[in-house]
Amino acid sequence: MHTIDVESLNKTLGNLEQASARLGPTLDSANKAFSKASQLMSEENQQQFTQTLSNLQQATQSATPLLNELSAAVQDVRGMTGEIRNSTSLIGETLNNETLPRLNELTATASDDARRFSRILNLLEENPQSLIFGKPEQRPGPGEPGFKPAQ
Repeated sequence: MHTIDVESLNKTLGNLEQASARLGPTLDSANKAFSKASQLMSEENQQQFTQTLSNLQQATQSATPLLNELSAAVQDVRGMTGEIRNSTSLIGETLNNETLPRLNELTATASDDARRFSRILNLLEENPQSLIFGKPEQRPGPGEPGFKPAQ
């Protein structure tokens, strides 16, 4: 005959007892979850969910033209950015190749004119009569005809 292992049987019964003690709270939790799921699936909630989905679809359809306009506006801005970049480049080239050289030339001319004006003022300061009679004649220097050494 078969012999029954009492110790193994006692362990199995102990394990079963522990498992059934844990099963009670788990079943309570499952019952609560099923109850909440039932409430979510009520007729009123299903209608509300359907209405929400319908509203979402309408909002999406309404947003489509706006998104298309926004996309076109972005394309326009990109085009303007390219035009601005080209204009800036042309302005820079004009400044470097035309305006600045002319400004440098104007500055050099103004500097030359200022030197000439300064010489005229010095001449008038040394010989005020030159304003009426003109520039005085220069005496001939050594080696020039008509030179007379100072006595």
